[in-house]
Amino acid sequence: MHGQCAHGGRWSRGGVPPVSSHFNFGHGDRPKVRPPKRTGDLVLNVLAIVSVLAGVVVVAWAWPGLPDTIPIHFNAAGEADGWGGKATLWLLPAISGVMVPAMLALQRVPWIANTPIAIDETNAMVQYALIVRLLAVLACIVGVVFLLIVIETVVTAHGGRGPLGAWMLPALIAPMLITLVWYIAAAVKAVPAPGSGGDEDQSDQLSSGA
Repeated sequence: MHGQCAHGGRWSRGGVPPVSSHFNFGHGDRPKVRPPKRTGDLVLNVLAIVSVLAGVVVVAWAWPGLPDTIPIHFNAAGEADGWGGKATLWLLPAISGVMVPAMLALQRVPWIANTPIAIDETNAMVQYALIVRLLAVLACIVGVVFLLIVIETVVTAHGGRGPLGAWMLPALIAPMLITLVWYIAAAVKAVPAPGSGGDEDQSDQLSSGA
């Protein structure tokens, strides 16, 4: 039996929303409300900021002892196969120093995000909370990964082998892919069932989330 979805379309048979038809790239009519701050998001944000600052500290601490030429590229096995001037090391904390604050800033305007679910007043708070959590996790991943690459580069420049080694590529890709899969699954799961009370469901889901 088909049911009515939140934005006027129809559910697929069995009450499961057809994700491909729910991708929502228009933001003009979305509610502009912010979900309540949650401890988990704040912890992740702090970890992201600390990771960026730690990257700056590591570069500054290692700078006097770095050779003039350092590794600037690693192959899939985690071995250095490209070299450049040591000043390029500052690019790593600089990049994370732009990306992380940008993701933290976007948490304040979750309604501008492109999402797999149409968002209206019945599901905005839950969907926005998921977007905020997604951005917090991604910011933390970016901060930590760039910090590890800084350490990897410094250790390798001194002839050692860093903490990532052959795990460098998986460490870059896997956490982000896992996070994106989690977000899409959580966003679809949070869609209110036909006939359910959207506002009440949102309050229950937010109050039960960390």
